[in-house]
Amino acid sequence: MKKLLCLAAFCAIATVVEADNSPIVYNRAGDEIGLIARHRDDKVVLLPQPRTGIGQEALLIPASAVKPRPEGGWITSLTVDQLGHMEMEQNP
Repeated sequence: MKKLLCLAAFCAIATVVEADNSPIVYNRAGDEIGLIARHRDDKVVLLPQPRTGIGQEALLIPASAVKPRPEGGWITSLTVDQLGHMEMEQNP
């Protein structure tokens, strides 16, 4: 019974942490590069910030390319140049 209660508490905490996470995506330098609009299969739909210069079309990036950031939001190791070569979302 104790194990079940601990598991339930852990799941509740994990859900709250995930729900509180901001959709903002940062690069390793800490610059905002876009927003996560939604998840599609094993991809993330990223709306790039206009100041990145890569357009405003929604991009599909691998979900494995973004990780939660301790300060909130998400971080990616992808560069702006790499993002510019990602596939655009066809059916939003």
